[in-house]
Amino acid sequence: MLTGSIRLQLLIGETLPRPAPYEVLQALVSAQVNMTEEGRDGFQLILRLGRDTPSDSSLLRDGLFDPPSRVTIGVMLGVVPTVLINGVITRHEVMASNTPGEAQLVVTGDDSSLDLDLEERTRTFPNMSDSAIARRIIGEYQLQPDVTDTQDTPSETNRMPSQQRTDLAYLRELATRNGFVFYIEPGPVPGISVAHWGPENRDGQPQLALSVGRGPNSNVEHLQFGFNSLTGTNPTVTIRDPLTQTPIQVPAPDLLNPSLTQQQAQPRRTTIARDVGGFDTNQALLRALAESQGNADSSTGNGWLNTARYGRILQARRLVDVSGAGNTYDGTYFVKAVQHIIRVGEYTQRFTLSRGGRGASSPRVATA
Repeated sequence: MLTGSIRLQLLIGETLPRPAPYEVLQALVSAQVNMTEEGRDGFQLILRLGRDTPSDSSLLRDGLFDPPSRVTIGVMLGVVPTVLINGVITRHEVMASNTPGEAQLVVTGDDSSLDLDLEERTRTFPNMSDSAIARRIIGEYQLQPDVTDTQDTPSETNRMPSQQRTDLAYLRELATRNGFVFYIEPGPVPGISVAHWGPENRDGQPQLALSVGRGPNSNVEHLQFGFNSLTGTNPTVTIRDPLTQTPIQVPAPDLLNPSLTQQQAQPRRTTIARDVGGFDTNQALLRALAESQGNADSSTGNGWLNTARYGRILQARRLVDVSGAGNTYDGTYFVKAVQHIIRVGEYTQRFTLSRGGRGASSPRVATA
């Protein structure tokens, strides 16, 4: 599927994905992969559903697309392979038609974090830090851990970390209260996934600049920006001294994530953290960090590009530069989401960007 130097890779299997049969690739109309910092990644395949027997289509009869079969979708850009998702089929639908050749099979699925969200558990983790808990839970699955250490280790007599939900929900809860994120993304080879529990990935070299208004050097079809002054909050966290019961206001620490901007937007709203009276200082600092970190991005961008023209796979949860939008909105952004839409002869990427204010923090952009 696709043409020229861009080729689709599709693997599917009941437990171990293997290269899709020729008839599947011939029937494939489109493939879509959604990659996002929030929630699970997902995919959708649309296939033409012809009948090779009077009673049924082999695409249904062979059970290849029955849940919970495994699917890996990737692309070859030149000689460089990129895995977009290691996923699990969750449902399929048949779109019947009176017109010969117009019937379709729609296959939908989630990334492999679904495996962590199928069973609610009740258990405790005595004398363990949040990062140690994260490593233990991730280690129960076939995932490569990417866990950032945390320092707060409660003693068993003081506080007992307790899980009363699915592993996925609990890992996200632990991440949120440390100002972190949790997600699973594919590794460099099919079938291998990496579980990231830690800060957003706002370090490193930005991806090739998204260029607009540059004439023949433009590589983006559409790009728009917005600024919302009400996104950020200034949390008020008040705890009590365990001996004197005197109220102690805990200031919000510096954000873990760099703002990526010259003019950091200042919060206009003040919130009050609830149910923190019994917190110690470390817990209070983490709550203040989590509440200020979670909505600090006031500038956003949305657009789409033709992959053949851009010449790269735009990676979600990474940095990218913007060029040609003017001094206010040029510079480095965090890629919050990318939607890959692949059809015969066409590969489009839709994206969402964000950062903490306006103005580029550096005059340089990644142009190659």
